[in-house]
Amino acid sequence: MLLSDNNTKLPLEQYSTIELCRHPERDEDDAGFLSVTVTSHNNTYVPDADQAVKQFSISHLCTASRVFHQLRLQKNKEIDGDDVQVLLTFSQAESTSTKIIMKARIKDLIISQESEDFLIGSVPTALEPYHELKAKISSMLENYHCIQLATYFDLTPAEEERVKTDALPGRILMKILDEREMIMPRKMFGLYQGLKVCHLDKIARLVFEYIEKNSNETHQEKHENEKDKCVKGIPGNASFSQRPLQKRQVL
Repeated sequence: MLLSDNNTKLPLEQYSTIELCRHPERDEDDAGFLSVTVTSHNNTYVPDADQAVKQFSISHLCTASRVFHQLRLQKNKEIDGDDVQVLLTFSQAESTSTKIIMKARIKDLIISQESEDFLIGSVPTALEPYHELKAKISSMLENYHCIQLATYFDLTPAEEERVKTDALPGRILMKILDEREMIMPRKMFGLYQGLKVCHLDKIARLVFEYIEKNSNETHQEKHENEKDKCVKGIPGNASFSQRPLQKRQVL
């Protein structure tokens, strides 16, 4: 199945979501897995080495509550282009597999801070508030705050040790949470809850204001997109299988 998205007005940071349902009465589903491969025309965007192919257990994805995964891309500054292709391969056995190919504009993907410098032309600054918030939180967290949050987020012993021994524990904690996808530009409610539990109300207020501002901006963008679709003769409730992730209560 080839899904070609021609809607170029989707805002930066909007995520494409795929919903999976597992039938409990079918035991063979437990053996299924989903493999995700990201490519781009002429290698315009190149995934990080450990991001080129990701494989997930279908059983794990379906039983876990609201599990999300990032695929990070690096821009090849020598080549122009803005299209990427995501290949999803669902298999229940090595001999059988179903492939779904999705093509999307790079505007529809989250662009990492490291990649922004390589983009051609001016880059929207949608990610700047997220990076600024992480930096501000890092500077406000004391060592014992970081240890409390590491416990709250159930970090591994190795990750907790990194937080305890690093000269900048706040910075390394935020880095780990970002890498583990416990925080994302539009997935910050879990951090807000953790800060409230640890009685870090001043920092929690900053996160709450960020979430509230993002929510308002998303509502405005959605309204503008609906108006634009109507002007072009497209029903306002037309679905492009694109759903912004906002106010997700995910830890």
